[in-house]
Amino acid sequence: MLALTPPPHLLGGTLFDIRLALEVIGAVFAVRLYRRCRTAPFRILAWAFLCLAVPQVALFAFTGVQGFLFPDDSRLFWIYWADPISVITFLALLVLSLRYFLREHGTSTTRGV
Repeated sequence: MLALTPPPHLLGGTLFDIRLALEVIGAVFAVRLYRRCRTAPFRILAWAFLCLAVPQVALFAFTGVQGFLFPDDSRLFWIYWADPISVITFLALLVLSLRYFLREHGTSTTRGV
């Protein structure tokens, strides 16, 4: 009998590809936003998105090359630590950026009084 459901790695790979595309789009928009308005909060926001997208692109390229050149080699598992480290760095920089946005907004409202 034919199996009508796709293999589970197909769904995981598709979700990874979608996540990668959204992270790259977010990084491009953050850098464009920073280039338009050069303030500290936008700079930190751009760094946050770059810290999230660059390791994912490197992971995508690295695992692709490793899969073609060394398909049975699993010694290079250390590259998978890039994902949690990049997410933690992204969240820390995002919180810092939001704090700068709030501080900048708070100082701009008191000047007009």
